[in-house]
Amino acid sequence: VRPLATVPVTTFPGEERDPALAPDGQRVAFAWDGESDATPDGRQFDVYVQAVGGGDPVRLTSHPADDLSPAWSPDGAVVAFVRCAVGGCGISVVPAGGGVETALVVPDDLRIQTLVWSPDGATLAFAARRGTSGAYRLHRLALERTGGRLRAARVQTTRMTAPPATYPGDLDPAWSPDGQSLAFVRTSLDGRQDVCLVAVDGGTVTRLAREQRGVTGLDWTADGREVLYAANRDGAAGLWRVPAGGGTPRWV
Repeated sequence: VRPLATVPVTTFPGEERDPALAPDGQRVAFAWDGESDATPDGRQFDVYVQAVGGGDPVRLTSHPADDLSPAWSPDGAVVAFVRCAVGGCGISVVPAGGGVETALVVPDDLRIQTLVWSPDGATLAFAARRGTSGAYRLHRLALERTGGRLRAARVQTTRMTAPPATYPGDLDPAWSPDGQSLAFVRTSLDGRQDVCLVAVDGGTVTRLAREQRGVTGLDWTADGREVLYAANRDGAAGLWRVPAGGGTPRWV
Protein backbone atom coordinates (compact mmCIF):
# COMPACT_ATOMS: atom_id res chain seq x y z
CA VAL A 1 0.00 0.00 0.00
CA ARG A 2 1.45 3.35 -1.01
CA PRO A 3 1.60 6.05 1.70
CA LEU A 4 -1.02 8.77 1.54
CA ALA A 5 0.04 12.05 -0.08
CA THR A 6 -1.45 15.51 0.27
CA VAL A 7 -2.39 17.46 -2.86
CA PRO A 8 -2.80 21.28 -2.66
CA VAL A 9 -6.23 22.56 -3.67
CA THR A 10 -5.48 26.26 -3.09
CA THR A 11 -2.23 28.25 -2.96
CA PHE A 12 -3.54 31.77 -2.37
CA PRO A 13 -1.82 34.53 -0.39
CA GLY A 14 -3.17 35.22 3.07
CA GLU A 15 -4.86 32.75 5.41
CA GLU A 16 -7.17 29.94 4.23
CA ARG A 17 -9.12 28.06 6.91
CA ASP A 18 -12.19 25.91 7.66
CA PRO A 19 -12.13 23.73 4.50
CA ALA A 20 -15.31 21.74 3.78
CA LEU A 21 -15.47 19.17 0.98
CA ALA A 22 -18.68 19.14 -1.07
CA PRO A 23 -20.81 15.97 -1.09
CA ASP A 24 -19.70 15.26 -4.67
CA GLY A 25 -16.03 15.57 -3.68
CA GLN A 26 -15.39 18.01 -6.53
CA ARG A 27 -15.50 21.35 -4.67
CA VAL A 28 -14.11 22.78 -1.45
CA ALA A 29 -15.71 25.64 0.48
CA PHE A 30 -13.36 27.59 2.71
CA ALA A 31 -12.82 30.93 4.46
CA TRP A 32 -10.12 33.24 3.06
CA ASP A 33 -8.92 36.72 3.94
CA GLY A 34 -6.89 37.32 0.78
CA GLU A 35 -9.38 39.59 -1.02
CA SER A 36 -10.67 41.48 1.99
CA ASP A 37 -11.29 45.17 1.35
CA ALA A 38 -14.08 46.24 3.69
CA THR A 39 -12.07 46.83 6.90
CA PRO A 40 -9.22 49.27 7.63
CA ASP A 41 -6.65 46.48 7.73
CA GLY A 42 -8.34 44.56 4.90
CA ARG A 43 -8.25 41.23 6.71
CA GLN A 44 -11.80 39.99 7.23
CA PHE A 45 -12.68 36.46 6.09
CA ASP A 46 -15.20 35.65 3.37
CA VAL A 47 -16.45 32.30 2.09
CA TYR A 48 -15.28 30.91 -1.26
CA VAL A 49 -15.77 27.73 -3.27
CA GLN A 50 -12.87 26.19 -5.20
CA ALA A 51 -13.13 23.37 -7.72
CA VAL A 52 -10.76 20.53 -6.82
CA GLY A 53 -9.51 20.41 -10.40
CA GLY A 54 -8.38 24.04 -10.40
CA GLY A 55 -9.66 27.33 -11.78
CA ASP A 56 -10.65 30.55 -10.06
CA PRO A 57 -12.54 30.41 -6.76
CA VAL A 58 -16.15 31.61 -6.54
CA ARG A 59 -16.65 34.24 -3.86
CA LEU A 60 -19.91 33.59 -1.99
CA THR A 61 -19.82 36.38 0.62
CA SER A 62 -18.51 39.92 0.95
CA HIS A 63 -19.12 41.51 4.34
CA PRO A 64 -17.21 43.60 6.91
CA ALA A 65 -17.65 40.80 9.47
CA ASP A 66 -15.76 37.49 9.39
CA ASP A 67 -17.57 34.69 7.53
CA LEU A 68 -16.30 31.33 8.77
CA SER A 69 -17.02 27.60 9.14
CA PRO A 70 -18.77 26.86 5.80
CA ALA A 71 -20.88 23.69 5.72
CA TRP A 72 -22.48 22.07 2.66
CA SER A 73 -26.08 20.99 2.52
CA PRO A 74 -26.32 17.25 1.72
CA ASP A 75 -27.48 17.99 -1.85
CA GLY A 76 -24.55 20.36 -2.43
CA ALA A 77 -26.85 23.25 -3.39
CA VAL A 78 -26.42 25.49 -0.34
CA VAL A 79 -23.56 26.51 1.93
CA ALA A 80 -24.25 27.52 5.52
CA PHE A 81 -21.70 29.67 7.33
CA VAL A 82 -21.06 31.56 10.57
CA ARG A 83 -20.82 35.37 10.47
CA CYS A 84 -18.89 36.83 13.43
CA ALA A 85 -18.37 40.48 14.36
CA VAL A 86 -17.31 42.19 17.59
CA GLY A 87 -20.76 41.73 19.14
CA GLY A 88 -21.13 38.02 18.39
CA CYS A 89 -22.03 35.52 15.69
CA GLY A 90 -25.00 34.47 13.58
CA ILE A 91 -25.71 31.79 10.96
CA SER A 92 -26.63 32.34 7.31
CA VAL A 93 -26.98 30.29 4.13
CA VAL A 94 -26.11 31.14 0.52
CA PRO A 95 -26.45 29.23 -2.78
CA ALA A 96 -23.27 27.27 -3.52
CA GLY A 97 -22.92 28.99 -6.89
CA GLY A 98 -23.44 32.46 -5.43
CA GLY A 99 -26.60 34.47 -4.82
CA VAL A 100 -28.72 36.05 -2.11
CA GLU A 101 -27.94 35.21 1.50
CA THR A 102 -30.57 34.21 4.05
CA ALA A 103 -29.97 34.80 7.76
CA LEU A 104 -31.06 31.88 9.96
CA VAL A 105 -29.73 33.16 13.28
CA VAL A 106 -29.23 36.93 13.61
CA PRO A 107 -25.84 37.83 15.16
CA ASP A 108 -25.97 38.48 18.91
CA ASP A 109 -23.62 37.69 21.81
CA LEU A 110 -23.26 34.05 20.70
CA ARG A 111 -19.78 32.72 19.94
CA ILE A 112 -20.24 29.93 17.36
CA GLN A 113 -17.79 27.33 16.07
CA THR A 114 -17.89 24.23 13.87
CA LEU A 115 -21.14 24.36 11.90
CA VAL A 116 -22.28 20.94 10.55
CA TRP A 117 -25.34 19.87 8.54
CA SER A 118 -27.38 16.76 9.34
CA PRO A 119 -27.49 14.00 6.68
CA ASP A 120 -31.16 14.72 5.90
CA GLY A 121 -30.57 18.46 5.54
CA ALA A 122 -33.20 19.30 8.18
CA THR A 123 -30.92 20.40 11.03
CA LEU A 124 -27.74 22.33 11.67
CA ALA A 125 -25.58 21.55 14.69
CA PHE A 126 -22.84 23.73 16.13
CA ALA A 127 -20.84 24.58 19.24
CA ALA A 128 -21.65 27.88 20.95
CA ARG A 129 -21.41 29.84 24.17
CA ARG A 130 -22.80 33.16 25.37
CA GLY A 131 -20.26 35.96 25.65
CA THR A 132 -16.56 35.38 26.08
CA SER A 133 -16.55 33.01 29.06
CA GLY A 134 -18.13 29.73 30.09
CA ALA A 135 -18.20 26.37 28.37
CA TYR A 136 -19.01 25.72 24.71
CA ARG A 137 -22.14 23.59 24.37
CA LEU A 138 -23.60 21.75 21.40
CA HIS A 139 -26.81 23.15 19.92
CA ARG A 140 -29.06 22.24 17.03
CA LEU A 141 -31.25 24.39 14.81
CA ALA A 142 -34.22 22.91 12.96
CA LEU A 143 -34.71 24.15 9.39
CA GLU A 144 -37.66 24.34 7.04
CA ARG A 145 -38.08 25.41 3.43
CA THR A 146 -40.66 28.07 2.55
CA GLY A 147 -41.14 29.26 -1.01
CA GLY A 148 -37.93 27.56 -2.07
CA ARG A 149 -35.86 29.29 0.63
CA LEU A 150 -34.50 27.90 3.88
CA ARG A 151 -35.34 29.46 7.20
CA ALA A 152 -35.08 28.53 10.86
CA ALA A 153 -38.07 26.49 12.00
CA ARG A 154 -37.76 27.89 15.54
CA VAL A 155 -36.73 31.25 16.94
CA GLN A 156 -34.35 29.63 19.43
CA THR A 157 -31.80 26.87 19.10
CA THR A 158 -32.02 23.66 21.15
CA ARG A 159 -29.19 22.83 23.53
CA MET A 160 -27.86 19.27 23.28
CA THR A 161 -25.06 19.15 25.88
CA ALA A 162 -24.32 20.87 29.19
CA PRO A 163 -20.67 20.49 30.27
CA PRO A 164 -19.63 22.11 33.57
CA ALA A 165 -19.34 25.89 33.22
CA THR A 166 -15.66 25.76 34.23
CA TYR A 167 -14.78 23.49 31.28
CA PRO A 168 -13.62 24.83 27.91
CA GLY A 169 -16.49 22.62 26.74
CA ASP A 170 -17.74 20.71 23.71
CA LEU A 171 -16.47 21.30 20.16
CA ASP A 172 -16.07 19.66 16.74
CA PRO A 173 -19.48 17.93 16.38
CA ALA A 174 -19.87 15.31 13.63
CA TRP A 175 -23.20 13.75 12.63
CA SER A 176 -23.57 9.99 12.50
CA PRO A 177 -24.58 8.71 9.03
CA ASP A 178 -28.10 7.91 10.29
CA GLY A 179 -28.48 11.39 11.78
CA GLN A 180 -29.40 10.05 15.22
CA SER A 181 -26.34 11.13 17.18
CA LEU A 182 -23.32 13.43 17.24
CA ALA A 183 -19.73 12.60 18.06
CA PHE A 184 -17.74 15.49 19.54
CA VAL A 185 -14.70 16.47 21.59
CA ARG A 186 -15.12 17.47 25.25
CA THR A 187 -12.26 19.38 26.88
CA SER A 188 -12.19 19.33 30.69
CA LEU A 189 -10.75 21.85 33.12
CA ASP A 190 -7.34 20.15 33.20
CA GLY A 191 -7.10 20.19 29.40
CA ARG A 192 -7.89 16.50 28.88
CA GLN A 193 -9.91 15.86 25.74
CA ASP A 194 -12.38 13.00 25.42
CA VAL A 195 -14.15 11.69 22.31
CA CYS A 196 -17.84 11.61 23.25
CA LEU A 197 -21.26 10.79 21.83
CA VAL A 198 -24.71 12.28 22.41
CA ALA A 199 -28.13 11.49 20.91
CA VAL A 200 -29.67 14.10 18.62
CA ASP A 201 -32.31 14.87 21.28
CA GLY A 202 -29.62 15.43 23.91
CA GLY A 203 -29.41 13.64 27.22
CA THR A 204 -26.67 11.35 28.51
CA VAL A 205 -23.20 11.90 27.08
CA THR A 206 -21.23 8.70 26.39
CA ARG A 207 -17.44 8.83 26.47
CA LEU A 208 -15.99 6.70 23.69
CA ALA A 209 -12.30 7.39 24.24
CA ARG A 210 -10.41 9.15 26.99
CA GLU A 211 -7.47 11.15 25.69
CA GLN A 212 -4.67 12.88 27.54
CA ARG A 213 -3.49 15.05 24.65
CA GLY A 214 -4.94 17.08 21.80
CA VAL A 215 -7.73 15.71 19.65
CA THR A 216 -7.64 17.75 16.44
CA GLY A 217 -10.60 16.36 14.50
CA LEU A 218 -13.05 13.48 14.15
CA ASP A 219 -15.60 11.91 11.82
CA TRP A 220 -17.63 8.72 11.36
CA THR A 221 -16.93 5.73 9.20
CA ALA A 222 -19.46 5.40 6.36
CA ASP A 223 -21.26 2.49 8.07
CA GLY A 224 -21.67 4.43 11.32
CA ARG A 225 -20.05 1.70 13.39
CA GLU A 226 -16.89 3.60 14.36
CA VAL A 227 -15.61 7.10 15.01
CA LEU A 228 -12.29 8.05 13.44
CA TYR A 229 -10.25 10.77 15.15
CA ALA A 230 -6.84 12.44 15.15
CA ALA A 231 -4.97 12.60 18.46
CA ASN A 232 -1.66 12.29 20.22
CA ARG A 233 -2.28 9.07 22.11
CA ASP A 234 0.34 7.14 24.06
CA GLY A 235 3.03 9.42 22.67
CA ALA A 236 2.08 8.76 19.04
CA ALA A 237 0.34 11.39 16.92
CA GLY A 238 -1.92 9.82 14.33
CA LEU A 239 -5.38 8.54 13.42
CA TRP A 240 -7.36 6.26 15.69
CA ARG A 241 -10.73 4.53 15.47
CA VAL A 242 -13.09 3.51 18.25
CA PRO A 243 -16.43 1.63 18.11
CA ALA A 244 -19.53 3.82 18.40
CA GLY A 245 -20.60 1.63 21.31
CA GLY A 246 -17.32 2.25 23.12
CA GLY A 247 -14.19 0.14 23.40
CA THR A 248 -10.44 0.28 23.00
CA PRO A 249 -9.20 2.74 20.35
CA ARG A 250 -7.19 1.16 17.52
CA TRP A 251 -4.40 2.89 15.67
CA VAL A 252 -5.01 3.35 11.93
